[in-house]
Amino acid sequence: MFIQHLAKLLSCFVVAASIPSLAAAQAIGRIQADERGMATGKSGNAITQQAKTVVRGIVVDHTGSVVPNFTVEMRASAPGSPAATQTTASLALTAQTNQAGEFSADLPPGSYEVCVARFPKSCRTVLVEEAPKSSEYMRLQINPADDPASSELLDNHIRAIAGPDAKDCGRVHREDSPKEATKCALRAYKSHKAFHVRYDDKGIGDSEGAHAMAGDSNGNVYSLWFDSMGMDTGHLPLGATMPDGFHTKIIPCSQPVRLRGTRTGGELTCFADGRWLGDD
Repeated sequence: MFIQHLAKLLSCFVVAASIPSLAAAQAIGRIQADERGMATGKSGNAITQQAKTVVRGIVVDHTGSVVPNFTVEMRASAPGSPAATQTTASLALTAQTNQAGEFSADLPPGSYEVCVARFPKSCRTVLVEEAPKSSEYMRLQINPADDPASSELLDNHIRAIAGPDAKDCGRVHREDSPKEATKCALRAYKSHKAFHVRYDDKGIGDSEGAHAMAGDSNGNVYSLWFDSMGMDTGHLPLGATMPDGFHTKIIPCSQPVRLRGTRTGGELTCFADGRWLGDD
């Protein structure tokens, strides 16, 4: 009896030793599945590598000037599909233009609509082929008139610079005198307080124009200029930015800050870029 019982125990031990643990079995199964997937290109765990093509180009405005800091969108599309039918759901990639107005992106094979964001008339179709290579150099042209904007953009920038506790010296409409608003802003600056003041202008043609002065709590002051139909992006003063494309230009006043009213209308201005802004 003892010998028979010992034989049964040895038999169970041999069988148990021959069965891998559940974790080991699962790991082996995943490895085998990955190996099969890599061979067929259908693995859920191993990502197959696709050859990509470098797509390059430049963005210019209606005058031929390069446009920096603009977003270019590349949307997958069926060959021959018009750009207007593309949706954000098909967005494949975005790229930003550099200071020279240039952009580039690596795209897998397929057909794409390449457009400057908010400018559908700029769209061009590019076919990325299977063999990796450098594609044609694209030139995307945009016109500020195709993207009119509200002066709320200017107000947003004013508030962002001056802060929520800044002295609001008002919005001066074209038919109103700017003197009191200018005095308010000068007093706030001399008292080391953040401030802002806005003056409405007549834009070019039917456009809405305005300019403003805004100072922050650290004593920095900025001159802001807005046109709903856009402005030239070239020849920006040192340190100046155009954060929303064509519409708003923000120019830092030179240090130490010098402020006064303009000779022509009494609107607040500052010395920057080697001159008194808006007092030509």
